Amino acid sequence: MTPLKTNRIWGDYSTIEPEETAFRRPRAPKPLSIRRQLHAFLNRQIKEWQPDKILVVERKGTAILRALKEWAEEPLDWKWNNVISSEAIDQVGGDYFQNQKVLVFDDMMRTGRHIQVVKDELIKRGLWLPGQDNFRFAIFAVHQISSIHDRTPDAWYYWDLSPREYEQIREEIIRMLQQAGSLMLDTEHLEVRVQRKCSENRFFSVLGRRAKAAVFSSLGQRANVTVLYGEDDEAYDLPLDLFPVGTDISGIVKKCRVIYREKNEYALIPICYPSVPINSSEWPSDSEMVELLGTGVKTDRGRFYAVGLLAALQVLHFVLKDLAFLQPTEYEISLPKLPAEANTRGGYSLDHLKVVFPTLNLENLTHRIYEIYMAATSEASSLRKRKIECPAPRIFTDEGLHWDAIHLLQVIRRVLDDKIAEKFFSRGEINVPHPFGLTAKQIFSLAKERLSWEDLRTSVLFDFMIDEAYLVPDVEPRLDEHGFKRMVRTFEPDGEVINEWIRNYTIQWSMPNGF
Repeated sequence: MTPLKTNRIWGDYSTIEPEETAFRRPRAPKPLSIRRQLHAFLNRQIKEWQPDKILVVERKGTAILRALKEWAEEPLDWKWNNVISSEAIDQVGGDYFQNQKVLVFDDMMRTGRHIQVVKDELIKRGLWLPGQDNFRFAIFAVHQISSIHDRTPDAWYYWDLSPREYEQIREEIIRMLQQAGSLMLDTEHLEVRVQRKCSENRFFSVLGRRAKAAVFSSLGQRANVTVLYGEDDEAYDLPLDLFPVGTDISGIVKKCRVIYREKNEYALIPICYPSVPINSSEWPSDSEMVELLGTGVKTDRGRFYAVGLLAALQVLHFVLKDLAFLQPTEYEISLPKLPAEANTRGGYSLDHLKVVFPTLNLENLTHRIYEIYMAATSEASSLRKRKIECPAPRIFTDEGLHWDAIHLLQVIRRVLDDKIAEKFFSRGEINVPHPFGLTAKQIFSLAKERLSWEDLRTSVLFDFMIDEAYLVPDVEPRLDEHGFKRMVRTFEPDGEVINEWIRNYTIQWSMPNGF
């Protein structure tokens, strides 16, 4: 077979016809699926370069790898314990990559800013030096503007893409992740799966027994549910004594994403991120935290994610207890197994969490989830005899969510741009820090005060925008209202493409009412 002679596709593929790999415009015959192209690219990198580890760049890196590993047609053969996230670089020692060949994978590169952040972190922690040949930077799709910034990866599949081509590939990747089960959100979250055997309406209503539940659709009309737990309901309080000293749980979002997978199976994904103090020497020596993650969590970012995992287990208890109000014949919970058991007996495991939590004890986590399930079921059984009216969940339409998402993105981008301008005019600072976003509390307040939206509507929009890759979460150091520096979850529009689109939209159509 004649190799493809173009600088826009990396390498030649013995299993793919050259004319099929070339990027085609919408009017042309449909090319190979984006999943197959990603699989071909990564599989060739693995087979020919033979890395010891893969370093995935968040946010889409881990989600893409999971989609390829779980692909029924041709699963990618790579173990999770040989993968680490760019979010977890600070959790490994200086010898982690010693005498190791490391494949650094990112899905897309426009200016190269994100991959440069990863390189800077590796250099800062003494894990890599420019020029070392044991690291290979592989980017699936590269924008033509990257050449202006003189940032060229070692390997690519698409090269020198025009803005239109770049945006189309980005859209195809997002749709692939949605079709695979909204994997954009699965990077650092635990999950428990449930088989629905009752009506959809009853199932969703029980989820909102005391919480607020809302239904929306993702690609292919897959039903998703956002369950928001009220801060003023004692039934959903978090026990502060479970967390390290200094953890702040006031004003945080406690929620559960319920995502349809297939054949009436849903994934329950609890989410909760308390803030943690920076440079704190306080770390429990004998607690559930240590049982799950050991004593090796040394950095502020690592502590933030660790506390988030512990808080998510508490939220999992909430949702399992509410589901236990169903009759045993109306649903079936499928708990995660250890990787070896899942491989030999079927089922699923949470070994992908090791990507973000390198020190995670999977056996203890799996056992803890089982304990939570048993406790929640026991508590609910004593209450099931009561006649409880469960309100029907709210339903949000695709059209309404799209318009609301545009308006909320405008608001977020406007506030962030004002902060950038303020820094420039007051201190002459030109460089925009990364990450640079707003906290959930700030966004909820803006939506309520300026757009007159209820919290449930805003919470659904968070999930919708993350699924659509409009909004990206990160972790930032911030001063709280008392002047203490803390690590908090922040959100900002996802990447240069979305930021430019929002700014252009605002210039053309102005800000929404209230601004």
